[in-house]
Amino acid sequence: MGLSGGDHGIKKFVKNKFPDALREFPSIPSAVQATGHRPEQAVVLLDGNVLVMQIPVAVVDFEGYVRVFGGFIRAGLDAADSVFVVFDEPALVSRAKLDEQRRRDRARAKTSLVMSEDLAQSFAPKDDNYDIDTIQRCNPHDLMANRNARPRFYDALCKCVMTELMSRKEYEHKTLTFDGVDGRGASRRVEDEREAGMFSNSDKIETLMSRDKSEAKIGEGDLKLTDIESEIQFLRNEGKLFKAVEIIFVCTIDTDSIAIELMHQSAKNEASRASTKRGVRLERR
Repeated sequence: MGLSGGDHGIKKFVKNKFPDALREFPSIPSAVQATGHRPEQAVVLLDGNVLVMQIPVAVVDFEGYVRVFGGFIRAGLDAADSVFVVFDEPALVSRAKLDEQRRRDRARAKTSLVMSEDLAQSFAPKDDNYDIDTIQRCNPHDLMANRNARPRFYDALCKCVMTELMSRKEYEHKTLTFDGVDGRGASRRVEDEREAGMFSNSDKIETLMSRDKSEAKIGEGDLKLTDIESEIQFLRNEGKLFKAVEIIFVCTIDTDSIAIELMHQSAKNEASRASTKRGVRLERR
């Protein structure tokens, strides 16, 4: 986590080193169209953590957050019939990511206003103990400044966006799935444990894509992007789901994903080569 950006960052390095491997497009739909694929042949994977952090400071209410965040997702739905939005799960992230988060929180605290606890609580909650009324009265940016308060806010945001987008006629045949949120939103009781997982308007996707409790836990959003990609390919190859899908778009500005996707592709290439070699040996016998 935390690869550097700017003039000496990984993005700049890749652009300079492999210019012929990169193309620029004004939007996700235009990128899908350039490949020659139709929406039913495409899946778009979005990093929800990145999208929420990109919402401008000028947006100062929950309705504005729903509108802007929903706009990001609409771009995906306009490009593909199936869209996935992933979020970190704080209880499952790695120690390395926790250390990085603490470093960022310490840096952010240096520029934060110093005030009494009761006054700070009047601006925005610092923990999970609040409801939709609190969300609607406070500035979401103040709420987002407190890491322990974010999960319930993400749940409420995703539930509202799901309801708003999936009620639109132009998206009635599309599927939207959030990975790493609790579908109860802000209505979850404070004493109830948060149950983060797949939240989809498709019962079939929610069932088939939900991770089994016996599987290795994945809590980081950038790793989930690769995991979902692999699961979609598996379900398509098994003929269970996504039968028409031919291309998957991973959409994020997180530089970590460049290395993660390259390692993932390298592993697939190596597995393919190993499989081919075994086939050759069997034919010779």
